[in-house]
Amino acid sequence: MKCIFLLLGVLLVFVSGAEQEIFMANGGAAGASCGTPESPCVSLEDSFAQVEETDIIISVAPGYYSGERNTNLDFPHVHVILQNTDPSDDVIFDCNLLPVGF
Repeated sequence: MKCIFLLLGVLLVFVSGAEQEIFMANGGAAGASCGTPESPCVSLEDSFAQVEETDIIISVAPGYYSGERNTNLDFPHVHVILQNTDPSDDVIFDCNLLPVGF
């Protein structure tokens, strides 16, 4: 069975208090300088690397995300929300047949 998560603009985790917003998109950047609307991160792994000591919202542009930088990850020790930047289009995370999605 192929594991695919489809994000339809639904918040995955409830967060209260102050949040840090990180932007993610296909064709985005990797490394310490990503996460802004002008230079979004290319993967969840790169997005997690931007986490400060606060809850985060990762605003994900519509597209198909897969590969080792988007699967089998350790979530940061803060609350995380994944939200679709365009609910009229799909965000898909393909787990590549792994037993654990993220």
